[in-house]
Amino acid sequence: MKQAATKRTALALASKLSRAKERRKLGPLSANLVKPYTVILYRRACKWFFILLEAQQVVLPDHVWSFDLVVCSAIETAWCEGEARSLIGNLLSGLELFAPVLRGQLRGGWRLWRAWGLKELPCRAPPLTLEAVLALCFYMLHWDMPDCAILTLLAFNRFLRTTEYLTLTGSQMHFSHSNTQVSIQLPHTKSHRGVEGVHVSDRSLVRLLFQLSSTKLGTHGSLLNMSAANYRKVFDAACRAAGLDNSFKPYSLRRGGATHHFKAFGDMSRTMEIGRWSEVRTARIYINTALLELTSIQKLQTSTIQSAAKAALPMFAAWLHGKASKCNVETAAVPALTCDYAVGF
Repeated sequence: MKQAATKRTALALASKLSRAKERRKLGPLSANLVKPYTVILYRRACKWFFILLEAQQVVLPDHVWSFDLVVCSAIETAWCEGEARSLIGNLLSGLELFAPVLRGQLRGGWRLWRAWGLKELPCRAPPLTLEAVLALCFYMLHWDMPDCAILTLLAFNRFLRTTEYLTLTGSQMHFSHSNTQVSIQLPHTKSHRGVEGVHVSDRSLVRLLFQLSSTKLGTHGSLLNMSAANYRKVFDAACRAAGLDNSFKPYSLRRGGATHHFKAFGDMSRTMEIGRWSEVRTARIYINTALLELTSIQKLQTSTIQSAAKAALPMFAAWLHGKASKCNVETAAVPALTCDYAVGF
């Protein structure tokens, strides 16, 4: 009995030391409330705010309700001077993060921020069509980046947010016994706490995902064999190769995927379920504006995109079978990857 108790004590101590070691790597809890890059955005917004106050010779008030009035005045200035609404969102969130006493006290500021959103729709990245996405995948495959191509196709198919598919790991994917379906857990969400998920039943895409996770291309468990910043560079390079301008961003995949799905099935509730929107009004505005944009974007219907899109599917099939792909696009017509690209974090 004494030996068993001693063993349990030793195991408990080892576990405690192990937890302490891991937590030292993470840092204090206060430093883990938001992501490091988000903190940078908050600091920039707060710096803009205090520089503005200094320029206007505004003295900081002693009372919280008076401080809210100062913040409202700064928001009005930002509105008149053409600043982005995101600056104000970062400012309000940053003030509440760095000065917790302000949490819930900046009611006037948040009201103006919401009014701003109602009066001015955000400048969103234009949507991509399925054909354009396949064209981008073609160039990524040609540059020997199958991880980029497969995750790009997945993001379009399931309307994933940029952070969700760029941080995807093999442990988040759960394949069926027959490997014909996969459920993907998505802890990196915008509007929900806890875990969300999507379900993929397209057999070709499931095969690609299974093969990608099996080849262990990613580092640190990631399916993407590069940093998010480098993926964006590759995405931009593929857009240029396809004849698209820099207005198209990775977020164009979510907008385009949702729009393509709604056009194909005409079922808003089904599209909302995949896209994980909770408000019908939000989803309708999102999709209807994208449909209007697609009718006016002629650059998505060029011969370059059409030929590259046709060549993408056989290249995916060849990659699955571990063979060198033969495409319908002449090699001389395919540009080399010219962005400043480097694998790794």
